[in-house]
Amino acid sequence: MRPGAWRGRGDDSPITRRLFEIALQVGYLCSEDPKREECGERYLAHFWHNAKDIAAVVGLPEERRKWWEKQYTHHKKWLKFDKNGTPAPYWFGSNFRQLASLLGFKDTYDKDYRFLSHMAHCSSRGLLLDKINDTIQIKTDHLVREILIFGTKYMVWIALNWNEYFVLLDRAALDKLGNEAINFDFKGNSD
Repeated sequence: MRPGAWRGRGDDSPITRRLFEIALQVGYLCSEDPKREECGERYLAHFWHNAKDIAAVVGLPEERRKWWEKQYTHHKKWLKFDKNGTPAPYWFGSNFRQLASLLGFKDTYDKDYRFLSHMAHCSSRGLLLDKINDTIQIKTDHLVREILIFGTKYMVWIALNWNEYFVLLDRAALDKLGNEAINFDFKGNSD
């Protein structure tokens, strides 16, 4: 790789941030037992809303396009619309910060999401400078370990939530894995 080029984890922080967003959505889908089906319906309605728009521009045969539109029409009743008739940008009807607060993870959002966003958007706070052969590198691999830990933490959280509903894994083993990932201490576990 040439000096000054992007190095290391160029796409990892947006992926890890997306895993966090997915973990919040799964947590919401699994959070309210009486409303679980309604949450799932809203999620699917948002999918069909987006799919309808995509299907309209990809040049599907008329029969297939009508099938996609029918799916949207069937699920549309679950969408939340603003006063202008526009569906909410997120199926859960808020933003990710509000969703994290609702689920009791505001502190996690404030710390993790901000950290991951700085890296994903290459803000001055997210830039980790390094020098190779007297050339400053915009990104380095300094946080690969942390990115992997954050991603694992979110994936375990997703698995814990899905397991409560589908009961696919032994709960004790999954809880142990979840506790290890969630309580990981960078300072206490560093080399």
